[in-house]
Amino acid sequence: MSSPTHLLPNLEAAISVRHLAKSFGEKEVLKDINLEVAEGEVLALIGPSGSGKSTLLRCMNQLEEISRGAIHLFGTRLGFTEKDQKLYQLREKELAKQRLPTGMVFQQFNLFPHLSVYENITLSPKLARIQTKTEIKARALQLLDRVGLGQFKDTYPQKLSGGQQQRVAIARALAMNPRIMLFDEPTSALDPELVGEVLTVMQDLAETGMTMVVVTHEMEFARNVCDRIAFMEGGHIVEIGPPDDLLDRPQNARLRDFLVHVEH
Repeated sequence: MSSPTHLLPNLEAAISVRHLAKSFGEKEVLKDINLEVAEGEVLALIGPSGSGKSTLLRCMNQLEEISRGAIHLFGTRLGFTEKDQKLYQLREKELAKQRLPTGMVFQQFNLFPHLSVYENITLSPKLARIQTKTEIKARALQLLDRVGLGQFKDTYPQKLSGGQQQRVAIARALAMNPRIMLFDEPTSALDPELVGEVLTVMQDLAETGMTMVVVTHEMEFARNVCDRIAFMEGGHIVEIGPPDDLLDRPQNARLRDFLVHVEH
């Protein structure tokens, strides 16, 4: 067991990031990130490639171990457990339990090709054993209808379009009943005509009050659906605010240059 560290106070935000840094070897890709996401808020992360957006998202889901700082989800510090007012680092099995409130959708769909749509969606709940078989089946069918794919439950992923596969991936993440959804450029691997169907599902999800953090280059989605936008550059959040302020009245010169290129 690792050495204890001083316990940070619990924070009420859905996600609270404090002085977060992440390095890969000697390369520091996240530098003193401070961020809070309220419960029910939809936050977009935008910025050039290599700015740290996806790494920040992966740290929120503990897919990357942070180098310094702390992340709290609903007041609980990720990666640690409390004992005698001190924090001790969790083992991988315990980390998996901490991930349960967080669902994640990646750029690539990562569906199991040998499993049907229904089997892809029900696999994780079955392994986690947090629901009965009846509950798992009912939830899967409900989610398939929700993403408009009820008729494809017995279809295999290779028979689906990219947009359909990504909608299955969203349903799969939702099957674990997460309180937070993280999206890492979920439309970047799609043909342009398929982007809209995935964004519609995400917008519907946002309207239910789901807490969401979305790495995206879809500026219209960020403007119309998100409560705030954070612009990242060089491992920092350099500007954050409501969509109209950030997109129409950017204060940072690098952000102004970025918007010129991304919108044309």
